[in-house]
Amino acid sequence: MNFTITKLDRRHAWHKQFAYMIEFKKRSDWAIGRDSTGVLEFDQCRKWFNQSWGWSQDVETRNEMLKTITKNGLCNLEDINRFWSYSIRYGEYRIYVNDAALTMFKLKWSQDV
Repeated sequence: MNFTITKLDRRHAWHKQFAYMIEFKKRSDWAIGRDSTGVLEFDQCRKWFNQSWGWSQDVETRNEMLKTITKNGLCNLEDINRFWSYSIRYGEYRIYVNDAALTMFKLKWSQDV
C-alpha cells in the first residue's frame, strides 16, 4: 500500500475540519512495466472507512452541508461524518481523517511490514 500521511495546517485545504490527510500516490512500477494511479488502494481504504466509520460524503459536499446546517438548520448534524471524508478532485486520491480514525487506519494498514 503506497500512501503518505500529512498533518494538516493552515497551508492545506480542509485543515479546519480534519487533522490529517492520507494521500494515495501515483507511482510507476518500472520493473514490471505498470503505472499505478493509487485508485485501487484508495478505493480499498475508502471501503474500509465506510465499514469501520460509516458513510461519508466527499469533502466538498460535506462542506456545503455544514454551511447549510449552520445557515439554515435544515439538516441534521448526525448526517455529517465527523471521522472522515474523501476527495478525488483532479485525480488526487485523498482521505481526510480525525485523530481517532487515523489511529485505527495505522493499525489496519501499517507500513512497517
